[in-house]
Amino acid sequence: MYATTLDNRLQSLDAKTGTLIWEQTVADHSEGYTITVAPLAIKNLVIVGVSGGEYGIRGFLDAYDARTGELAWRFYTVPAAGEPGNETWAGDSWKTGGGPTWVTGSVDPELNLVYWGVGNPSPNFDGSVRAGDNLYTNSVVAIDIDSGQLKWHYQFTPHGLWDYDSNQTPILTDLEFEDEIRSVILWANRNGFFYVLDRTDGSYLGSVPFAKHTWATGIDDSGRPMRSADATPSPKGTIVWPGASGATNWAPSSFSPVTGLFYVTRSDRASVYFNHEETTEQPQGGLWLGSASTFVPDSTITSMVAIDPKIPAVVWEKRLPDVGGRARTSGVMTTPELVFVGAGESLFVLAPDTGDVAWSVRLGGTVGSPPTSYAVGGEQYLTIAAGKNVYAFSVPADKDENAKVMINR
Repeated sequence: MYATTLDNRLQSLDAKTGTLIWEQTVADHSEGYTITVAPLAIKNLVIVGVSGGEYGIRGFLDAYDARTGELAWRFYTVPAAGEPGNETWAGDSWKTGGGPTWVTGSVDPELNLVYWGVGNPSPNFDGSVRAGDNLYTNSVVAIDIDSGQLKWHYQFTPHGLWDYDSNQTPILTDLEFEDEIRSVILWANRNGFFYVLDRTDGSYLGSVPFAKHTWATGIDDSGRPMRSADATPSPKGTIVWPGASGATNWAPSSFSPVTGLFYVTRSDRASVYFNHEETTEQPQGGLWLGSASTFVPDSTITSMVAIDPKIPAVVWEKRLPDVGGRARTSGVMTTPELVFVGAGESLFVLAPDTGDVAWSVRLGGTVGSPPTSYAVGGEQYLTIAAGKNVYAFSVPADKDENAKVMINR
């Protein structure tokens, strides 16, 4: 098994005994790097990303030989001078450009590609020191697994000023899209828009807003956002939707091939963004935001949203509870008959076609992790963590394959 540590170590462990087989130091923590991502084991490699977008890092993805721990390749999410994309960074701003890779990506084994979301540019709220689109921040990148070479990219939020990390889990599926079967990525982004991309070449197929947004008026036919003129952080403060925690965040969304719908938790919440342009030099390993943001009180509405990606359009939405005015939701899990999501201190089980609550249970602790389903000895279980506890529910077998699966609480 493979594990990461907050002080930037990647470890190979014997799953039976816990014995350390090999260990690699991925980055220097004194430079603002840390690791919070789960490593991805694929073929003969282990791929790992880094955190630290608020500390002026230069983000990257690493791939290590699964047997020996030797570095196989490194892909920098902020290109150096002379590399494609560096022209989107003014001067030497690329050296501290951010671009963290703190959520595990997804793999298409047939195309031999790994898809990985890239986070915010640095400093977050002051774009004056990094003029340009700032590739490949706030993007998804498609990387050849064997070589580490970039095959394509798509940037959701060019020259980001609002902390709209694209650190979400890429959802891969095949869809009949405009009378043609396409291999696609479905992506509900922190910036409040849902996207459909062709995963072979990254071409833009469509989008729809799924949350309140004021930073952009929409997405043009090429897939580029049309920026609002009055959404730039300012010395007096600028109110912008979504807020700094995003319309959605790192918790995974889900797609059901049975219903053809995409499910994601949404937070409608505004922030006041400030920019005093006081911090023009990055402190060594220190926090570097380019001023700050603060949430607008009583502005939070938490919901589950179902989206039809073929149109694309929002089909239904269901209000969920929040905790202390903040969106507290887990990731989403779907089965052929049900949608599972944690919100506040409760687990909700919803009808996938309408969002109606089939049943719910209060767990007594804030839910942060996604529900998981597994089987032991032929019996299916559902488990979810809440607070300091882990809860498991049995799912009884039903001999009638057409009957709805019912959860025994």
